[in-house]
Amino acid sequence: MLRLLSSLKQFDQRRPSLPGEHLMTFGAGTALLRASRHRRSRLGKALTLAAGAALLWRALGGRDGVKRLVR
Repeated sequence: MLRLLSSLKQFDQRRPSLPGEHLMTFGAGTALLRASRHRRSRLGKALTLAAGAALLWRALGGRDGVKRLVR
């Protein structure tokens, strides 16, 4: 499992960025966070929140995210 994650991370670092990629990721993360409020089960709510938070983290802190602009 760790080998798969490592190879995916390496692939992501090598590929060129898409225009607006982080904006789309931010929008998807925000949509998941809002959708989590409507989940009935606690597990569904927790998984949706986790996925939304992960996408927001990626949008803000990824390779071409807001962290790069602050530097």
